[in-house]
Amino acid sequence: MKRNFLKRGWLPVVASILLVWVSLIPLPFLEKIPFDAKDKVLHFIAYFLLAGMYMWALGYFVHHKVRPQGIRRITFTVTAFLGGIIELLQHYLPINRYGDWFDFFFDIVGIIAAFILFPMMHRKIFTTLVFVILILPGMVSAQNAPEDARAFQDTLNAEYANPKTSPLTPEDLAKFKKLKFFKIDTTYRVKAKLVKVMDSPFFKMPTTTDRLPEYRLWAVAVFLLHGKEYKLNIYQNKKLMNHPEYSDYLFLPFTDLTNGKSTYGGGRYIDLRIPDGDTIIIDFNKAYNPYCAYNHKYSCPIVPEDNFLDTEIRAGVKKFK
Repeated sequence: MKRNFLKRGWLPVVASILLVWVSLIPLPFLEKIPFDAKDKVLHFIAYFLLAGMYMWALGYFVHHKVRPQGIRRITFTVTAFLGGIIELLQHYLPINRYGDWFDFFFDIVGIIAAFILFPMMHRKIFTTLVFVILILPGMVSAQNAPEDARAFQDTLNAEYANPKTSPLTPEDLAKFKKLKFFKIDTTYRVKAKLVKVMDSPFFKMPTTTDRLPEYRLWAVAVFLLHGKEYKLNIYQNKKLMNHPEYSDYLFLPFTDLTNGKSTYGGGRYIDLRIPDGDTIIIDFNKAYNPYCAYNHKYSCPIVPEDNFLDTEIRAGVKKFK
């Protein structure tokens, strides 16, 4: 078995190293990967294939003298330990990734499924391993999308709970626990094509008060959502353009059919950054309410009529009360 593992064992070892490496890539890099999928299902598939590779490398189908039960123990220990370590690293290292023990649960379920199903696949082992090599990096990368949205929710809740940064009234802050969000749904994370507007003039955007901040139309985002094409204008603030930290800041306000029902009647906002190319990721799971939804003392831009979406955007922050 030792010689057999040395001969074949490089593949699962490399796959394990790749799994750890991709799991620790910072979020800004992964946001550029156009791969949408359900992240828990991908955890199941990734660890099913990884456990299967280790069973194969350890000689499960070749050295019949080795007890299958022993191979299963080794495989389960190695792959489960790897899944747990990845979640701990994501939780405690400052890499802007977040550990999720529900992900780890699906890792374990995938490993158990490999014990049951992988022996049935041994005659097609080459096809299985090619499948692993081709799609494993993409599958692991895809788990970023919901984690990124969850991180956004955690940050927003922390901001609103802090008296120094919260827009809430003293009365609401005293009883505040957390904001209400729709369930994270990666179908509301879309890749939009940008039709840039060069040197557009600045205009004074109406707000809920007499304040008139200056914005300009930066680009029109064209995207598909649930099979239908939509367009949204993306704006750039004149004042922020001269601020080093926010010089690439973009503003995306929008309204939709949930306003006044499950979401704030005045619409919601999404913060974006100028991308490198002609596409941009719009994650409606990061849609948040203007401060005016919580406290009338604030002055908030009114969403332009052109940015109405004739559909329900059931993602992001819900109405406060």
